[in-house]
Amino acid sequence: MNTIGNTPLKLINLTDMPSVRIWAKLEYLNPTGSHKDRAYLSMVEDLESRQKLPKNAVLVDYTSGNGGAALAHIAKLKGYRSLVVIPAQMSSDKIEQIKKCGGRVIKIPSKAKYGHYGSEDMLKARLEAARIAATNPKRYFFLDQGENPANKAAFEKLGLELLDASKNMHVIPDAIIIGIGTGGTITGVGKIFRDKFGKNVKIIGVEPAESSVLSARKTQGSSQHLEHNLSGLGIGTREANVDLSLIDEIVSVDQKEWLSMLRTANRKGYPVGKSSAACLAAIDKVCQSNPDIKKVFTIFFDTIDKYKSERLLETSPASGQIDYGTVEGKYGESWDALFADQSFKLRTSLDPEIGTVQKSLLKNGISKILSVPCGDFYNETFLAEHGIGIDGIDISKRATDTANMAIRKKKLKNCSVSRADFLSAKPPSSPTYGAVLALDIAMHWSDETISTFLDRLSLYTKTDGLLFVNFLSPEDDTFSLGDKVGPKVRSVRNGEIIIHYRDLPEIEELFSTSQFVIKTIKPYRRTEAPHSNFRKETKKTHTHRGYFVTAQKLLSNIPETISDLKRGRPCIVIDHREKEGDFFIPSDRVTPSLINTFLALGRGVLCVSLLPERFRELGLGYPSIQGIGYNETRFGDPVDLMFGTTTGISADDRAKTITSLLKASTKHPDLRVPGHVRTLEAMKGGLRERSGHTEASIELAKLAGSYPSGTLIEILNRKGKVATTPELVRLARKENIRVVTINQIKQYLVNEL
Repeated sequence: MNTIGNTPLKLINLTDMPSVRIWAKLEYLNPTGSHKDRAYLSMVEDLESRQKLPKNAVLVDYTSGNGGAALAHIAKLKGYRSLVVIPAQMSSDKIEQIKKCGGRVIKIPSKAKYGHYGSEDMLKARLEAARIAATNPKRYFFLDQGENPANKAAFEKLGLELLDASKNMHVIPDAIIIGIGTGGTITGVGKIFRDKFGKNVKIIGVEPAESSVLSARKTQGSSQHLEHNLSGLGIGTREANVDLSLIDEIVSVDQKEWLSMLRTANRKGYPVGKSSAACLAAIDKVCQSNPDIKKVFTIFFDTIDKYKSERLLETSPASGQIDYGTVEGKYGESWDALFADQSFKLRTSLDPEIGTVQKSLLKNGISKILSVPCGDFYNETFLAEHGIGIDGIDISKRATDTANMAIRKKKLKNCSVSRADFLSAKPPSSPTYGAVLALDIAMHWSDETISTFLDRLSLYTKTDGLLFVNFLSPEDDTFSLGDKVGPKVRSVRNGEIIIHYRDLPEIEELFSTSQFVIKTIKPYRRTEAPHSNFRKETKKTHTHRGYFVTAQKLLSNIPETISDLKRGRPCIVIDHREKEGDFFIPSDRVTPSLINTFLALGRGVLCVSLLPERFRELGLGYPSIQGIGYNETRFGDPVDLMFGTTTGISADDRAKTITSLLKASTKHPDLRVPGHVRTLEAMKGGLRERSGHTEASIELAKLAGSYPSGTLIEILNRKGKVATTPELVRLARKENIRVVTINQIKQYLVNEL
């Protein structure tokens, strides 16, 4: 229980407004992964202070999930039992966590959708918890988080932690923006800052647009409480712990806003859950409308891991309703049902970019390709007639039957088609294709599925192999499945999948986690006849738009790179946004020979990355003082080892200096400043906090089982300019080492977690 509280306050990088800075209290680092650990520790200890509890005491409360896990965990540690009342449709991930922590769960029936609050669900859960507790007052003890003053007191302690951090950073926030559920957090924190700063710091609450109960009470406006998906906030009642006099404003966020922010935050390495994303969406709205608010404190309550079963990262912000998991899970069944309608045309003309594909294949001497999905073999027939061999894969029986019929009818040589689910099919033991054609994908696929698809394609594609893919969507943004699709898919949203039209930055981001590097990307447009009994359209034509991408497999994968690092082989790490690369090796693998290679081929500044605690132990300077930009490299003092070296400049001396920085026996007096090895302070949160080479080097070192420190040097070309990705790849090939991107490392870490 000593591990509850004192969570870090971190500056985060999640806004397009350069003048706005946001600090988040990482409450998800508490033992059960949320701020509720504070509340239940406080409430249980308050109960113990007021009366002696029997050995068989059962602690009872209502919750939407996080509170239940916290209660079960603390009750178990103290030798009590716990009983948690929760609406039945709440996230199964939370319910399973409660059970794993030793809690008994009672589910309250609800008519709401999975993951949603019904209009009276939390009220019903609270009444049921109170009823159960009343059946045996000597054994059951109702904590009642919404009314319990010890809940609010717990977050006054959190407010004091924020106040101490504010003093240490010499930062007074312009606003504190916190989501409101039972109200303990915003009231406890708000009281501390109101007592200290009065009205100079705005206290702003956040609630769902579908549940305006509190904002209506504060503004005397009209109130509503409808079903919504923002569990944790907007419970539909004003609890005693909500002190509206402390709150200056309440901001509403709708599902589209917080879902979009949830996806953005997780893509950028901040693993936030629903209520945290709602706070970020509210911050964006507040700062856009009030330019005087430039410094904001908020709370990251929990993480996306609490909602895995809801597949929120696969939900399009354009709709806020689509369960892509359901759609993709029934993909084969649905498409076969659809294609059974012979009026549905698989394709009516050649793809407008097929000529580009043909020229690229001929130019690169590629005689055989993989096509997935191969559809009706319309484009593939064109290529086969021009001397290109084809292996096709498709999930649809009609598509594969049509393709095989075309192969037989036209007597196409060196062509074959098989029916399989490409995402789960067994890949070849080694890459066999010089090029892959992947047309008409990404219409309803989630970013996660496309990333998986690109990874699968890399298993089939030779090094330097090409990929041709279009990212397209119907221009009307609606893909109507109609009556030809199975009921599981129709139930998603009355038979419609809302398409998310991906822009250029999103496509580049998807490729940045794969082994493919984009060579060309250009706008794409294709017009075709509408399908009878499929789309309800009045127009005579239907248009798709998007981008056509030609990419090349140039990068390595992370597991192979880790294996090389363990053997003392360096790699090159690229930041795909800043378009620069660094040589890297874990610092405990450094040798004079490697240092010499780095200096000769890198030509930049030789640096060593260290975790903040080690950096400060060695007294290497103050790179994080106010005025240093959050995203800037945090340089410390350049050093040499004082004893055992000569001038410090030789490769041997620099290797000794680097090795000494890892030894616990090395102290600040053992180092000479200035020296020839530049030190770097990494962000404690690693790549989840900052996407830089410094943090990437720490993460890679840990993945390789090494001391958490990396030795790295920027790579310049022979003209003294920053080396580009093609130059970096050529250098890696020449030196027989691997090259990866920072985003590949981030994606690997997310998958591992």
